[in-house]
Amino acid sequence: EVGEQQVLARIGVHVVGAATMQAVVDGCVETSLEVAPAWRRLGIGRQLLRQISGLAAGSGATELVMLAPPTEEGVVPVLAAAGMRGRIRLTEEGLSVHVSLAGVRPIGDLAAR
Repeated sequence: EVGEQQVLARIGVHVVGAATMQAVVDGCVETSLEVAPAWRRLGIGRQLLRQISGLAAGSGATELVMLAPPTEEGVVPVLAAAGMRGRIRLTEEGLSVHVSLAGVRPIGDLAAR
């Protein structure tokens, strides 16, 4: 079982975005993605989503689940920019986005590179 993994986006020494993946359970992995407000709409979220999806697929996951606040407006644009589609539901906790990893190219542990 692979534990939590994180991918960071840096501009110089500053971290401007992060994607985190929890452990894979029954083929499903919970992820979070955040890009600093000043750095949004520049493709950083798309790259983070692609990298964390590849790590998840490489860890044996078949589905990604992202949780976001109910007011988050960037979910659909970042999925579209990454060429992915998700099933979005509004739950008591916020938005729950389920994304199939079919067709995502698996990548190994980024820290090993």
